[in-house]
Amino acid sequence: PMTAMGASGLNEDRFYGTAILDLDTKEVEYLDETPLSKDNVETTDITGHGDYLYYCRKEGKKTVLYRRNIKDDSIESYKLLTNFRGQYVVLNENEIVYLRGRVYTDSLCVHNHTTGENVEKDPFWRMHYSTMPNGEQIEHKELYTISDISTDGTYLYVVHNSVACSSHDGEGNERKNWLLAEVRVLDYDLNEVALVNLADVE
Repeated sequence: PMTAMGASGLNEDRFYGTAILDLDTKEVEYLDETPLSKDNVETTDITGHGDYLYYCRKEGKKTVLYRRNIKDDSIESYKLLTNFRGQYVVLNENEIVYLRGRVYTDSLCVHNHTTGENVEKDPFWRMHYSTMPNGEQIEHKELYTISDISTDGTYLYVVHNSVACSSHDGEGNERKNWLLAEVRVLDYDLNEVALVNLADVE
């Protein structure tokens, strides 16, 4: 992806373009007719898998996921559930996992390219305990929020929002104490393998 600022230096005076370099032939081609232009839409969240190049572009207020076949240059767009956040992981050439923004949390969704079906997975919950003044413990069910998803090619990593509290030393310096910094590990069938709290890792 390429971005150039116009003479005014304002955001609306930006030029966008996306170049594709063939590492074998050293030839460069572009996603748009004009390599760098104000009329081009910004390309974000680029990833490659197999014969495809995946990327996101804004269409009005909507983020749309595309894939381009690097062999025949054909381009397809995905019809995902509303409020797609532009965060996704390619599981294989037929399936992607993506985040959909909701009112109180983000949900994990799976898109099947062959059928066009989108499946929204059940949210993740955790039990939270509060101690009342009389010493009684009250149990609360809380939704996990999701800040990011990624993969190493074998597992899917769901990063939950972190929780921290602040403390001050005698000299007024603030220090953050991380209480929760959790990563959920799933296999590609979205079965949970582990839940790790990185705040506990020394």
